[in-house]
Amino acid sequence: MNKINGKFAKLPTTNAVSQTSMRVAVGLSGGVDSAVSAYLLKKQGFDVSCIYLICYDSDIPGCRGDNDRKDALAVAMHLGLPFQVLDFRQAYQTAVIDYFK
Repeated sequence: MNKINGKFAKLPTTNAVSQTSMRVAVGLSGGVDSAVSAYLLKKQGFDVSCIYLICYDSDIPGCRGDNDRKDALAVAMHLGLPFQVLDFRQAYQTAVIDYFK
């Protein structure tokens, strides 16, 4: 059993990757789904790196960006995985927000 968010959950078992470790990047959002994905990939033998994307300023009312980033970092540290923050604010503004104006 593994403890996730204070509750015990039985995670599925899978066969380990038999080939040389394949590198993968997991986008950690600070939520459970991406955290479990990172855990399962590591458990299967993948060489996992964690990425957190900043897509907009966290000073927007109701935005949880700072908390989400802290949660994502805590998951990466707990799993012993490298963690990197990438700033996509300008690209997101141009490709998504401005497109719908």
